[in-house]
Amino acid sequence: MRCNLCPECSGVLQSTQYTHSPQNQTSCDILIIREQGNASDYKNNSSTGKDIRIILSELDKIGISLESGVVIKNILAIGCKIVKKKGAKPYSKEVLSNCSKKLLQLVFAINPKIIITLGATALKIWQDPLTALKISSEYGVLREVHGYKTFPMLNPQVLLYTPAEYKTLLHQINLFKSSVWDKAEVEVEETKYEILDTVDKIFNALEILKHEKVKWIAMDTETTSLDYREANFLVGGVSYKKGHAWVIPREMKHLFNLFFHNTTWKTIWQNGKYDKRILWANKLGELIIQHDVMYMHYILDETSAHGLEYLSRYYLGVKPYKYKMNQNWKSVNLESYDEYFSALCERVAVDCDNTLQLANKLYMVEQKGMLLDFSYFSELTVQLGDMISITKEQIITKANELGWDVKKYAIETGAKSIPMEFNPNSSQQVGWLLYKVLQIEPLIKTKTKDSTDKKVLESIADKPEIVELILKVRKYVKELSTYVLAPLKLADHHHIIRTNFNLHSTATGRLSSSQPNIQNQSSANAVTNIRKGFIAPPGYILAEIDYAGAELRWAAYLSGCTELTKVFIDNINLHHNTAVKMFGNYNKAQKLRAKAVNFGILYGREAQSFCDEFKISLKEAKKMIQIWLDSYPGVKNYLAWTEMQVKLGNYLETPFGRRRRFGLISSSSICNILNEAKNFPIQSCSSDLTLSSALYMYYYLKNRDVHIVNLVHDSIVMYIPSKADLIRKIAHYCNYIMVQRPIELFDCKVPFKTDFEIGLNWGELIEYSYETKNLIIDDQEVILEEWLQSHNQ
Repeated sequence: MRCNLCPECSGVLQSTQYTHSPQNQTSCDILIIREQGNASDYKNNSSTGKDIRIILSELDKIGISLESGVVIKNILAIGCKIVKKKGAKPYSKEVLSNCSKKLLQLVFAINPKIIITLGATALKIWQDPLTALKISSEYGVLREVHGYKTFPMLNPQVLLYTPAEYKTLLHQINLFKSSVWDKAEVEVEETKYEILDTVDKIFNALEILKHEKVKWIAMDTETTSLDYREANFLVGGVSYKKGHAWVIPREMKHLFNLFFHNTTWKTIWQNGKYDKRILWANKLGELIIQHDVMYMHYILDETSAHGLEYLSRYYLGVKPYKYKMNQNWKSVNLESYDEYFSALCERVAVDCDNTLQLANKLYMVEQKGMLLDFSYFSELTVQLGDMISITKEQIITKANELGWDVKKYAIETGAKSIPMEFNPNSSQQVGWLLYKVLQIEPLIKTKTKDSTDKKVLESIADKPEIVELILKVRKYVKELSTYVLAPLKLADHHHIIRTNFNLHSTATGRLSSSQPNIQNQSSANAVTNIRKGFIAPPGYILAEIDYAGAELRWAAYLSGCTELTKVFIDNINLHHNTAVKMFGNYNKAQKLRAKAVNFGILYGREAQSFCDEFKISLKEAKKMIQIWLDSYPGVKNYLAWTEMQVKLGNYLETPFGRRRRFGLISSSSICNILNEAKNFPIQSCSSDLTLSSALYMYYYLKNRDVHIVNLVHDSIVMYIPSKADLIRKIAHYCNYIMVQRPIELFDCKVPFKTDFEIGLNWGELIEYSYETKNLIIDDQEVILEEWLQSHNQ
């Protein structure tokens, strides 16, 4: 469409539709208005410049894809006779005004749901070409322009010259997704606040927190300066429930520390390090920061902004909240305290309120929790209790047969009391019987004399039956106390268990969980199927998607090993490939050895470990290890390199930026430290890749009522509504994202694969086939709809 409104202008005003929908469709979902891109765009009458390709790519990443049927149109708004170049004079007001008129006609004809403008000129033409515009304050803010929702963004062409601005654009894309596309942007709910200007009011507030058994409160301070060395405390804020806050004025500042010192509740801050310094400098108490939403968000997404206003907009869906005193911030001091007191109260109250809400939002996976089958766990309690009692009786009987003598034991050990019978829980009694009476010599020697630690007992060659029974009863006790009783104790009255996920508590960089540790609920190695007790809620199925051989694929990528990379590119079965190299025509037992070596090498397993597990000679075990290292020389060199870094005193760093420092190394610790060094980058990358994928998919899944409820190192557990079409859609979406993440993040040439399984509980999952889009049970295809119907789902 030629624009003939300007005598000197031969510009082009063009509409191009990007969609799989019919091309003659007049209306659209998203209309993108952008400036003439560059000389080549102008010459070729093109509307598919790099800026549009970037925007389409970013929209696709957040689930606004062309494949989903979203109609996206792009208008080439400016196309003057002389293309604007860097350093050239700006367009004249007449040109901008004429373009604006023509643009308005075209927009009315298209009638979009939402408009995205790229850059200052596009917004100016669409909004008001004759009025001065401060574009930096407009970006990322939803406006109503000519009756249309308009969302201004940075012009992606800027990225060609300033790649660092990608972070800014990404913020705006995320805001568009969360506050515009997924839901209408909402006004900030007014925060009601009470001023605690007397001692009685402060103590009444503290009593409320105690009486209601509050677990968390959010706190904030307002001061006269951002430099803590010269800043004076003005007001403090406290919020313990949404929409409500208390304000502690300057006159009561000496009582502010009652809200965070020796309390039964914990405190949440936003950039609490600043507040900590303020309180310290003003002698208002020593602050211990238990949680900080800035750091909580950093752990979830290190690339985005972490300021309170950005987080409030992104996670709470609110408009930028402005305060009465924002324009006069520098004027606020002790002299003007009374003048700005109401504005200070408003600011600190809203900040505390939003901080509390954000903390709840950022506990995304923890909040949903996993549902327990209470009756099943109760049955396990009885079952394991009986197994423990029976095994202990067997141990006592066997101990008596082997020469347990109460009096002799008491004399030789100097025991203060004589036991009535042999106690399998007593390490002293077990050690005396094994090492003094039976004269057993374990292969592992420890500094603790007559140690009965698990590793020591397991190292005993040709174990007597009593040793096997002792190891067995310990396993039962561990399973009962840690994996059965702990979840029962920590579940709420709805039988939901909510763990604490931690990124700061493991040296390996793996995501861990505690209270309870639901990542370590093993079904394969457990006496009972613990995971069977974690069930899907009514109307849902439980699904788990995990990376297949993630650590070995990371080993191939990090080491650059050509041979191991080729195995994955050619989709060769690694365990078969290794077994052939080790044994030629191998049997089932030999393949198990090859599999153990494949995974064990990365953890620094040594020959003796394979000897003990497979009952083979040390020579055979060493030969297996050497064949593996010779087969994959790139990995061999990489593992040697990691060892050298430790010995040189250097740190190791993963592609995700996580570092591992090893500190003091002694002769007794070097073996374990070298093993940690070998595995740290591989194990850490596997965990971070899974976490990165989960965060990327979170909102897409949430908008479809799919809930991530657990992250287990290289797998994601979720609840999906029991609808066959949705289950298939989620399976293929998650697989696509998880496979693509290493490519997008690191241009990784090693292909990653995933496995997807579903079931009614975590312990009985069934394989889903990406090829047939149905289930595989006992090597037979089962139609997904039929399985759901047979299980009343």
